[in-house]
Amino acid sequence: MSNQRRIVALLSLALVGVVVATFLPQKSSKTTISERFFLTVHDRERNYLVYSPNNLLPSETDERLPVVIALHGGGGPMGTAEMMADVSGWKEKAEKENFIVVFPNGTPHNATRPVELKGNIQEWNDGSRQSFLVEMGVDDVTFLNALI
Repeated sequence: MSNQRRIVALLSLALVGVVVATFLPQKSSKTTISERFFLTVHDRERNYLVYSPNNLLPSETDERLPVVIALHGGGGPMGTAEMMADVSGWKEKAEKENFIVVFPNGTPHNATRPVELKGNIQEWNDGSRQSFLVEMGVDDVTFLNALI
């Protein structure tokens, strides 16, 4: 895939954070579900949180709900999936509007160290070739496609 197409693809996926990305079967539980899931993409373990609101009603059909994928920033108060979930307002919006939110984590500079918002931040490979992730071979387009 050409660099320009990768950039367009990643930017398109980033926009998914504010629009409906896909649909999943509705959960038949009235409890808040916030779970961490793991995927392996090109031999690299990736993770993401899934938030299902309390107001999901049991359903006898395979009713589907909208899903929003909310990407965190590269540092600061929304530099991880957990922080994004806590401060972005997407969980509250999901409660009000009845949809599921997926909060994926980017890739830290050094996977052997804890994430630090000013030192070991998590980033996304946006295709600009300005990130350390290009040299590491991180493929966020494939990761986000696997989520969908």
